[in-house]
Amino acid sequence: MWQTRLPLLSAASITAVAFISGNSFFYSSKNKVKGLTTAAALWGNCLLGLAVGSGFYTAAAAGFTAVFLCLSILPSIEAYLKEHSRHFEIQLELKNKESLSAFVTTVRKLGLRVDDIEANPAYMGSGLSVFSVAFTIQSGELKQCRRAGDFIEALKTLDYVSYLEEI
Repeated sequence: MWQTRLPLLSAASITAVAFISGNSFFYSSKNKVKGLTTAAALWGNCLLGLAVGSGFYTAAAAGFTAVFLCLSILPSIEAYLKEHSRHFEIQLELKNKESLSAFVTTVRKLGLRVDDIEANPAYMGSGLSVFSVAFTIQSGELKQCRRAGDFIEALKTLDYVSYLEEI
């Protein structure tokens, strides 16, 4: 009797996890997708539970090891690559729209190339001047002595910047 209900239980589990994981990620106003790791971890744990429930203990142990390694090692690799990247993006709020040209001039003097400036649509019509800005550190020498975090801290001190954070 239990064997005949196993496909039904599996289908119900997969449907439930699809519903929950589908609601766990979203597209934020800062042009960033959030929650994908949570959704992937939910799917991985669902599959591990189905493997254990079906009696595939070796496959479940191998799957657990793979999920554990991915969730523990990959974030540190991502942080390392992000820290050593020549490209970074910020969320920028200026005190007024006229300050944008002064901001771009200052950034170019720092040795950064402005790749893209996009007005944030979530703040359109609100009176706030909010932009998503993408930069590339141009010279190799500049990249060796300064990190993206150093540039971000320097830009936060400008008089016409209300708020600034890395995306």
